[in-house]
Amino acid sequence: MNQLLLGYLQKDIPHVVLKMDAVQSVDEAMAENIAGIQQQFYEKNCSFVIVPATFREWKDI
Repeated sequence: MNQLLLGYLQKDIPHVVLKMDAVQSVDEAMAENIAGIQQQFYEKNCSFVIVPATFREWKDI
C-alpha cells in the first residue's frame, strides 16, 4: 500500500482521495500506516483526503 500511495507523490497531480466506504475494519497498525502516508503528503504540500465509511450516510445532505 505504501508504494502504491506514495507513488502518487511523483505524479503531475499528486493528490489522493482514499475512499473507505468498502472497508469494514482497520487495525491499529494499518491506521497508523495510513496516517503516516497522509503526513508525508502534507509535508510535500499535497492533498491526501480520507473519506470515512460513514460519509456515505451524508451524501444526500
